[in-house]
Amino acid sequence: MKDTLHNIHEIYPTLSNAKKAVANYFLNYYQDIPFKTVTTLASEIGVSDTTIINLCTELGFDGFSSFKRTVKEYVQAEVLTFQKFSENIHNVHDHSSSSIIDLILNQELANIHSTLSNDENRVNLDKLMEMIHQANKIYIIGFRSSAMLAQLLGFNLRQQAISVEVITSGIGDFMDKIISISGKDLIIAFSFARYSADSLRTLNVLKSKGVPIVGITDMGPSLIYQYSDLIFQCLTKSNTYVDSFTSCFSLINVITTLCSLTRKEQTTQTLKELEKMFAVFETFGEQSSSNMYKWNKSLEIDDYNK
Repeated sequence: MKDTLHNIHEIYPTLSNAKKAVANYFLNYYQDIPFKTVTTLASEIGVSDTTIINLCTELGFDGFSSFKRTVKEYVQAEVLTFQKFSENIHNVHDHSSSSIIDLILNQELANIHSTLSNDENRVNLDKLMEMIHQANKIYIIGFRSSAMLAQLLGFNLRQQAISVEVITSGIGDFMDKIISISGKDLIIAFSFARYSADSLRTLNVLKSKGVPIVGITDMGPSLIYQYSDLIFQCLTKSNTYVDSFTSCFSLINVITTLCSLTRKEQTTQTLKELEKMFAVFETFGEQSSSNMYKWNKSLEIDDYNK
């Protein structure tokens, strides 16, 4: 199914308007496909049966029936959060703490390896560096659990003197922020199943404005494929009910490192300026402890003089 969604993303620009309508349905409402006949689906989308069958054939299937079987298998494998918890708790409830650590460790390592060894991810890194270099400003989008990933990447890139703004749901002002984004800027969007509706709507608006979009998402049939000019896939498989974002953090580290290597002087200067600010604001405990000691000693002297 992952390959199928990737193929749709690849051929989307070359499709006719009718086939694009079908492709959009496949990307956004694939969960409904197992319950549809080709005729009911065609009627709902507003195209002919032949258009749907031809697109399925173009994607490498014998027809709609074989495509439908593939989608059904994937949908059956998908479960809601509480269902995932109920199923996975049976897999680990008899394990000792030590064996659970090993179980999770092995899965985390597999996620990182799969993500960072992914050929498409590796090829796209150079393309991303060029897009960052050419952009007037970088906007990093992430809602719900993806917000922490957006904040981390924004934090790292800001230390390299890159003009960055992070957009999360926050106080609900993300709509105010996207108004000023132009085609000369760059969007880096984090979005993972079950995909925030606000995130998808935001990307839809930005896509219509001609803003280049880089999507960082999971390896399933991601709903942000249709909006993205460049895609990075992260394996987020987990042994519990929450997805693992370890591989995403590793990818962020790679992006941060590559950016810093292309911006050595700017990064060095910014980090030097930051150190001055850290001293002024006594940001870290080692600075505060030293000054607190001096302050306490001055109090002792004052008390003695009294």
